[in-house]
Amino acid sequence: MKNHQPTKIANRLKQALEKLGIKVFSEKWDGRKHVDLSIPDAKLDIEVDGTQHLTNPKQIVADLNREYYSGKEGRGTIHIPNTEIDKDLSTVAEAIAIAAKTRERNINHTLKNFRIETSRLLLTPLSMTYIEEMFKEFNADVTKYMYPAPAQTIEDSKKFVLECEEHFSKGEEVVVAILKKDTLEYLGNGGLHHIDTRKPELGVWIKISAHGNGYGKEAMTGLKEWADKNVLHDYIVYPVDEANIPSSKIAESLGGKVANSYTKLNQSNTILNINEYHIPSVQ
Repeated sequence: MKNHQPTKIANRLKQALEKLGIKVFSEKWDGRKHVDLSIPDAKLDIEVDGTQHLTNPKQIVADLNREYYSGKEGRGTIHIPNTEIDKDLSTVAEAIAIAAKTRERNINHTLKNFRIETSRLLLTPLSMTYIEEMFKEFNADVTKYMYPAPAQTIEDSKKFVLECEEHFSKGEEVVVAILKKDTLEYLGNGGLHHIDTRKPELGVWIKISAHGNGYGKEAMTGLKEWADKNVLHDYIVYPVDEANIPSSKIAESLGGKVANSYTKLNQSNTILNINEYHIPSVQ
């Protein structure tokens, strides 16, 4: 088989992706053709194309025929004109890197198989299984320092769960039920939001009867460690009302530093004095 060498422009894109933590292979043979760049973990192929791939009908048909088989095998292909890489390499590389991480998560972490285990806790996707307990425990005492207000009806809670499931499937956020690992007692919810951006956001609440046991810190540590392995990010945002000392300590335990402070009116019509912590990425 002929030894194919990557073009200079494909190699530039490969190096830019590798700097963002993406494992990339050049000129990988897929059984039918050599692929300019391949990201196996995301089942994603990248073709760096000249103008003939956009202007030559025979070339377009040939590309479609080759990608038919790739699609059947579950691999996706994106075509990038080399002029776009020349024009804005960093933006192209960042967009591909985020897309690749999102696709990899969707392959490896579905609603059925996603779980995070810590020493005492099990984090599993929020579902209707926990709806009655969530509706009961997410009350005014819990939301005192939070933006959302308690649900008015259990139907509101059900709507929230369905939205969380949809956002998970789209690769936008992970919202989990926090359970005691030994008894599966429901303790509250945790979330990693905006995971399709470079600045995701952490959040947690624990039911009042379970306060004082360090469950919130343990759950957030578990989600943070998962994010460092699975989400391309610059830092994680953790907004905390300045009066919420336990939550501030969670952010600080994860290496967070206050980067911004502002006031915000929450859904219960209370003004919150927010310290926005930025928790550095470990990737």
